[in-house]
Order: sequence, then structure tokens, then C-alpha cells
Amino acid sequence: LEPETGEPPNVGVVGISNWVLDPAKMNRAIYISRPDPNDEDLLETAKALRDAYLFGNDPLRQYYLSDNVLKLLSLAYHQHYEAQQAAKINKNFHGLRDFYYLITGLCKRLKQAVKDEVSGCLSDEQLAEIFHTAFQRNFGGRPGIRNSISSFFFARCGLFSGPVKTACQKGSYRATTKALVEQNIKDPDARHLLLITKGDS
Repeated sequence: LEPETGEPPNVGVVGISNWVLDPAKMNRAIYISRPDPNDEDLLETAKALRDAYLFGNDPLRQYYLSDNVLKLLSLAYHQHYEAQQAAKINKNFHGLRDFYYLITGLCKRLKQAVKDEVSGCLSDEQLAEIFHTAFQRNFGGRPGIRNSISSFFFARCGLFSGPVKTACQKGSYRATTKALVEQNIKDPDARHLLLITKGDS
């Protein structure tokens, strides 16, 4: 903003922040504020993320991650986010990045699972395990919420029926914390892992 040479740069500063900027800095910058996305915005973003991994007539795109499935996931996340904001406790614990990684993570795991399956089709049990793990890996982290968050999403997505639906809503598909950590470590595309402990180390 104030170069020593006296020649102004083409671009002074580009800053992206989730927090309000210091007023002293704001009067020397163009300030753009974007409201939280609604469920339609979330759906369009989810479709764009899916289409970056799955193309054309890919059955994953048509069935397992169809527009309708993405719409239900978007609505479920939006409800969870609004409830989190209303609670005013850890209201920013889960955010858009968690939703984005949920969609991309599902794309990758489903694509690999179909590739590994001889028939090319996945059972409801396999699908439930994949979705459950994705919910826990992206929306866990808080004590007491890891298992209930899966039930929350399953109940709103209507992905399964019969015994598998009942098992999903009861939280029968549960991965241990150790298993989730191991999955994260072994996944080359995983998000950075944050472990919160009670000690000083």
C-alpha cells in the first residue's frame, strides 16, 4: 500500500478473512462482505465440486451423488449450521470448509469403492459406511457430537430404506476415534489433523 520506491504496485494487498478488519485498515481498502450462503448456494457449490470429480454419465453422478442427494446434504448442513449459530456455543466450530470436504471426500471414496467392487455396484451397507465415515470425519471433533451428527445427517438425507435406514438413524455405523485418526493419516488427500488433548504437550 505504501511502497518504498514510490511506484504503486499493480495489486497492493488481497486479504481474505472470516473476521472484521481493523477500521484503521478498512479506510485504505475496498471492503467486500459476503453473506452466509443459503441452501441454494450450497447446492450449486456441491454440484460444482461433484462435477470436478465425476463426469458425464458416471453412475456415481446419477445415483449415489445425484442432484437430489446433494440437495438433501446441502439442506442438512444448512440446518446444522443454523442450529450451531443459534446455540451460540462453538458457533463457528463447523463451517463451509467442512461441507466442501464432505462432498469431495464422498466423491473420492465412492469412486474408489466402485472401482474396487467387482460388480461395480455398492450395497446399502457399503454406502452407509462410506457416508457415515464422511460425516464423522468432517463434522466430528466435539465431545458428544461425533455419533449424533451422523444420525442427524442420515435422518435428513433419506438415502437408505429398511434395516439399513434404521441402523443409520440409530448410529449403528460407528468408527472409533482411533480408526478415524488412522484413516486421516493414511489418506494422502486428507485435511490437516488437529488433536486436542488435556495435557500441556
